[in-house]
Amino acid sequence: TEHFGNPSSSHHFGNEPKRAVNQARLSLLHLIRHISSDDGDSGSVGEDSSSSIVFTGCGTESNNLAIRLSLLSSQQLKADADGLLHVVSTNIEHPAITQCLDSYSAQGGLTPKISITYVPVNEEGIVSTDDVMNAIRPNTALVTIMTANNEVGSIQPVFEIAKLCREKQVLFHTDAAQAVGKIDLRGLADPATGADMVTLVGHKFGAPKVN
Repeated sequence: TEHFGNPSSSHHFGNEPKRAVNQARLSLLHLIRHISSDDGDSGSVGEDSSSSIVFTGCGTESNNLAIRLSLLSSQQLKADADGLLHVVSTNIEHPAITQCLDSYSAQGGLTPKISITYVPVNEEGIVSTDDVMNAIRPNTALVTIMTANNEVGSIQPVFEIAKLCREKQVLFHTDAAQAVGKIDLRGLADPATGADMVTLVGHKFGAPKVN
C-alpha cells in the first residue's frame, strides 16, 4: 500500500485512493454489466452507475443488506392486510440467505415480518423458472436465488428469472459469490433486464487480503 489518504476526502492525499476505488468499481461493473469498449474508463457507465457498487465487509453482510433494503422499500407498497411481506427463494440457498430470512419470519426477532416460499430444485439442483414465477404473490417483496450453488455447483437460470421479475415489478437479488470469475455474468445487473441486486465476494476472485 502506497497511498493512505481517505478516498472520500477533498484534500490531495485522498485523490489517488479515490481514483483506485473508482477503478475498482468500474472493474466490477465490467463483470456484471454489458459495457462496450467504446465506453472507455467511464463513458456511459459513469459515476452514477459505478456508485451503485456498495462495498461491505463480507458476502453475508451484502446478502443481509439486500434483503433488508428490499423489505423496507416494499413495506408500505406490498404488505398484505396482516402487514406481512412475502419472499421467494429456493431450498438450496446458502445459510447467509436462509438464516437472514428466518430472522424476519414469525419466529424471528426482526421486522417487517415475512412469509417465505422455498421453491424446490430438481434432481440436478436447478430450480424451474415457472415454479419461481408461480410462487409470486401480490405481497411478494423479493425473489432471492443464488447464481451457482456452493456445494453441488448447479447454475440457476438467474438471467431469465431477473427479466421476468422486472416484468412483474418484483425485486430480484442473486448471490453470485460462487459464480463471479468462473462463468460469464455480463448482463446480470443490466438496468433494463437484469437483477436489482447482485452479491459478489472478493476473496472468491482474487481480491486483496487484509491482515
